[in-house]
Amino acid sequence: MTDLTNRILQSLKGCLSVTVAHPNTDVRLRVKGWTDNPVNFGWLDMPEKMKVAGRPVYCCKTEGTGEVVWVFADEVHVVDAPADMVVDALMEMVWSVNSATAESIVRGDDDDNEIDEEEEDENNDGQM
Repeated sequence: MTDLTNRILQSLKGCLSVTVAHPNTDVRLRVKGWTDNPVNFGWLDMPEKMKVAGRPVYCCKTEGTGEVVWVFADEVHVVDAPADMVVDALMEMVWSVNSATAESIVRGDDDDNEIDEEEEDENNDGQM
């Protein structure tokens, strides 16, 4: 995984429907819910050991079996996400670097980047 890909995926931490990995398990977990205040706003069947002030908790389902698992957000890393979320995160990065380019991409202004083959052939006549 490239650094950019990893940075984009980690920026999606806290989003629902991302897939996370926990170091204590080989099973990938799909985030179905999260709370940043598990002491006061946890799930009814959440284990007491997860009710720690200041430690956000994810409610996840395991891939395959669909078993409900709770993990601390600071112990996992995002390994996969829906394509639209990844594209949105990438566009936010592009926007922060160059808003004109981002606007051009969103509008679909790719005419400036197209090469006219006839014009290219004329420019290269006699060149090898």
